[in-house]
Amino acid sequence: MDFVTTLRILAGFALRFSALAALFFTVLLGFDPHALSAAQKTRVPAQAEALYAQGMQALQRGDLLAAETAFEKVLRLAPGSAEAHNSLGWVLLAQEKVD
Repeated sequence: MDFVTTLRILAGFALRFSALAALFFTVLLGFDPHALSAAQKTRVPAQAEALYAQGMQALQRGDLLAAETAFEKVLRLAPGSAEAHNSLGWVLLAQEKVD
């Protein structure tokens, strides 16, 4: 299995994992995932969410350039988006664009 295929599979599990992680932190660690800082409570613009979804779809298709472009646009709209930073990092790694 090549790296891009692995990346596609991971992208498919990303949304399911976030729900499981919240459950893990709440039940096992007693951490309330909803107790966020003021910066984290700001709502991501709907346009950023749509662009992130487009990036994930591009990633699942194996279109790394489109995914990179979408995640960069998300970060211009919502610079604090951890998901977009993470996804962009994986895309750049898959393209071997690392420093």
